Amino acid sequence: MFKHDLKSHNFYLNSNNVPEYRLHYHLIKNNQVMAIDHIFVSPEVKSDLVDELIRFALGYARDNNLKIMPLGPTILAYFKENQASLTDLVYKPSLSL
Repeated sequence: MFKHDLKSHNFYLNSNNVPEYRLHYHLIKNNQVMAIDHIFVSPEVKSDLVDELIRFALGYARDNNLKIMPLGPTILAYFKENQASLTDLVYKPSLSL
C-alpha cells in the first residue's frame, strides 16, 4: 500500500501508479535527522490516509534510529496532536557552539 522511494526521499501511497499522497523529506545532520517538509495530497482524495502515511514514515524513522524535524504545516499539526507518543522522535538541536 505505502511505498518508500529512498532515492527521491518520498513516502507515498499510489493508486493506478499515480501518487495521491506523498510525504517528502530531506536527511540532514549527517543523515541522522529526517526533515519532513511537505505532504502532498490530491484534494479530491483527502482522507485519514494522510495520518497513515505519516505513521508509515515515522515507523521508518524509528526502525532506522532517525530523529524527525517537522517543518510543514501538516506534519507540525500531527506532532502537536500526538506529542506525547512522539517525544522519542523529535529532533532537539544542540545549542552548544
